[in-house]
Amino acid sequence: MPASVDKREVAAWISYKAAEHYAVDIGSWPSGGTDRGREPRLAPYHEALRRAVLARGLRRGGDWHQSANDGVPVFDDGAVGTFSFRAWGGLMAAIWSAADGRTYDYMDFYMDSCVRDAGMDLSPR
Repeated sequence: MPASVDKREVAAWISYKAAEHYAVDIGSWPSGGTDRGREPRLAPYHEALRRAVLARGLRRGGDWHQSANDGVPVFDDGAVGTFSFRAWGGLMAAIWSAADGRTYDYMDFYMDSCVRDAGMDLSPR
């Protein structure tokens, strides 16, 4: 049963290429998915993505998000989230800054090499 409109869940992870066939892409909405205050309708998706990233222990860059077979979240309502390197980095920085109690910048998650340069281990694929 799908979650209510104010609560979403990540149902699966797919490739960026496969995501091209989905009608709704929350990553393409204005603000690129990086500013929850300006796009309140994205908040349930961001919260679902936050929970899924933490549960998965996912610390990967925008290059991984766009090239991995399992880098794109599919939400329980059929929407996907494809992001630019910068938007992915911003989301990951917000998630991990809160979880780690330190401040990350989008550049810390821009690419996998940036994640390593920031002193973090890459999560397994």
